[in-house]
Amino acid sequence: MKTFLAVVISLVVGFLAAFIPMSLKTAELKSEIATMQGSMTELKTRVEISELERQTLNSFIGAYESAMSKNYGIAQTRAITGFDKAEILAAKGIDPYGAIAPRRDEIVSILAKATEDAQPKVRLLLFGLYKEK
Repeated sequence: MKTFLAVVISLVVGFLAAFIPMSLKTAELKSEIATMQGSMTELKTRVEISELERQTLNSFIGAYESAMSKNYGIAQTRAITGFDKAEILAAKGIDPYGAIAPRRDEIVSILAKATEDAQPKVRLLLFGLYKEK
């Protein structure tokens, strides 16, 4: 009976000796996974914002190129698209997109009128965005 009791106690102690470090390691790994998931979520958000910024800048570049080619209708459409995307970025607090929102009506109306001062206005808008970056 003493031998049986000694074997059972040895098995329980052996089990606990192996179980406790494994449970600590499991808790540590779960903590690391939670941290990594938070980092991945943050990176995903940054990538989405970067993609939206790229699309916005491409729209304004397209508006500028079209204005330089005197395709004011296309320039107006691209500028409107750029301002729509810039509003989303401004709502997220991304600079300098909040500063260009008030210029929307001015730029779009100048492009609609197809005047010669449209090219410099769009150029100043575009270069202002690049300067801020």
